[in-house]
Amino acid sequence: FDVPDGDSRHFNVEVFDSDKLGKDKSLGKLSLDITDILGMDGQEGRWFALTGVKSGKVLLSADFLDNLGRKASDILPSLLKGADPNDPYGLSGRKNSGDPSNKSGLDGKDPYGQSERKTSGDPSNKTGLDGEDPYGLSGRKKSSDPFNKSGLGGNGQGEDLPEGLARIKLVKAKELINSDIVGKSDPYAVLIYGKQIQKTKTIKNTLEPEWNHEAEFKFPDGDSRNFYIEVFDSDKIGKDTSLGNLTLDITDVLAMDGTEGKWYPLDGVKSGKILLSADFLDKLGRNPSDLIPGLMKGGDLNDPNSRRNSTNPAKVNPSTLHGNVPGGIIPKGKAKLNLIKAKDLIQADKNSKSDPYAVLLYGKQVEKTKVIPNSHEPQWNHEAEFDVPDGDERSFYIEVFDSDKVGQDTSLGNLTLDITDVLSMDGKDGQWFPLKGVKSGKVLLSADFIDELGRNASEILPSLLKGADPNDPYGLSGRKDSTDPSNKSGYPSGLGGNRQGENIPQGLARINLIKAKELIKSDMIGKSDPYAVLSYGKQKQKTKVVKNTQEPQWNHEAEFDVPDGDSRHFNVEVFDSDKLGKDKSLGKLSLDITDILGMDGQEGR
Repeated sequence: FDVPDGDSRHFNVEVFDSDKLGKDKSLGKLSLDITDILGMDGQEGRWFALTGVKSGKVLLSADFLDNLGRKASDILPSLLKGADPNDPYGLSGRKNSGDPSNKSGLDGKDPYGQSERKTSGDPSNKTGLDGEDPYGLSGRKKSSDPFNKSGLGGNGQGEDLPEGLARIKLVKAKELINSDIVGKSDPYAVLIYGKQIQKTKTIKNTLEPEWNHEAEFKFPDGDSRNFYIEVFDSDKIGKDTSLGNLTLDITDVLAMDGTEGKWYPLDGVKSGKILLSADFLDKLGRNPSDLIPGLMKGGDLNDPNSRRNSTNPAKVNPSTLHGNVPGGIIPKGKAKLNLIKAKDLIQADKNSKSDPYAVLLYGKQVEKTKVIPNSHEPQWNHEAEFDVPDGDERSFYIEVFDSDKVGQDTSLGNLTLDITDVLSMDGKDGQWFPLKGVKSGKVLLSADFIDELGRNASEILPSLLKGADPNDPYGLSGRKDSTDPSNKSGYPSGLGGNRQGENIPQGLARINLIKAKELIKSDMIGKSDPYAVLSYGKQKQKTKVVKNTQEPQWNHEAEFDVPDGDSRHFNVEVFDSDKLGKDKSLGKLSLDITDILGMDGQEGR
């Protein structure tokens, strides 16, 4: 039979007794729905009882050849749910995401339960996080809306979505719920982005299916920025049962690019996780990691100058503790932020307290705390570590949210800290900061900064507040040789003022090499046997060897006659004394004459 034939969906079968004389008598009849035909596809046969008679059965088998090449088992679930079999995932009823009248997201016949989700272009979608979107983007205004001011980081103008190809690999699942009374589930998964749909194969009788399904999606598809994945148990009879779902924002996909894979918990079920990996091929050839900050903070991806240039001393940067500070070179190191707790948070839930968590963002690096249920004073004690610098970024952004099982996560306030604020907190017990964008709420933070050059934060901060280079606190990196007659830039007044190519002052430099710490271990067995060599010009001195330690104490006082030719640098190198072979270097240091003068009279550095 050609299907469809008008609006009919029933197949009728009637058995007759052929009589030579008179009317043939009915021996019973049967009416089959299109779903019955699909349900028999591929089976050996099935007995059906005839109606209108006391007894009688017929044995039937059936196949369905779909014009789109789908299997009957792919079509049947949507028919059983009353959806359009030619649109099995309920997309035909979805209004354009940019349609201002779109308030319901997907059509009510959507078999995968997305009808309550708002689309990125829905103007009624005002703020907050989707419970499944870790960075709060799925519930935000249309990304290209110039009035979009709700992005992480605040007041960026809306941006266009990047063009490219998103590749998502659904590797496998584990800890899936068992929806079958007898035996295990037969899991498959559906991946949806915009109007694009992909379906994995079905893995029989397992709660840990391995699909290794690679899906490609053209991006963007309208205004949509969310990828939806749902796992089902394939049932021969009745409706396929959901084993959980997951919604990913485009930033989640970009963040996975180049990684081996990441486990995501499924929503809507007691247990279940899926392992995903992803790549994004940008049409303009940009790295996915370079696209994340703009997407999360509302910058323009196509404008390379849209981000604040923190290295430009002419531009000011807002600091919570210091007011406006000038731009400048950012020191290299690791910033450790400890988000201890919050208090006086607003009540986002009408009938109960909030379930707060926080997101910490620096450059392309993101961390998320655990959720603390039913509290206005959550204690996280979350330690986040960020590599500094990350591009030209100098601001650390923190936002607190109320985790909601239904609908969008509500913002409970945010905070932006400049690099100078982090350095100012170094070594302190903790400091309370008020949250912005809300009536009340504070977070308690502490911070440490581990400088790549081993300096204390207090030594770096002054130069940053002045807009100087913290990696060149004496301003010497751009200077010419001290004896170069074309040198018209001079030296600090302690060296005699601004004169052309002046000589180094004459005198005696005394350097006390007290001790070392955190030295690398160069010996496979036991610790190192460190000693140090100090040199200036043609003059050299060597400390004693301290056996079997990574923290030697030398207390070696060295004296050098200054100047020694044109040299202005004092060199210190630490070695591991080896009985056999060449002594290994444990690191070295070069000090300018100004560093020596700067230490004069101090206890040590």
